Amino acid sequence: MTATAEMPTSSEAQSLLAMVERLRLKLVRERADLARQLRELSHRIEGIDRQLDDLTVSAEWLAAIARRPADELPA
Repeated sequence: MTATAEMPTSSEAQSLLAMVERLRLKLVRERADLARQLRELSHRIEGIDRQLDDLTVSAEWLAAIARRPADELPA
């Protein structure tokens, strides 16, 4: 910087502005990618939660059958 110690020249300011814009665009793309990944993970978690619910129901049903005396079970 040659204009003053605190203020860049017009050319330097343009160069810095271009650098800031490139960084901003990079961060916007990175944020969009992370948001997409988060949505995908959220859907996967919901699917696993449904599977866990199904397994819980199955386990409860099987536990109820296992507690019944053998003579009460259908042949």
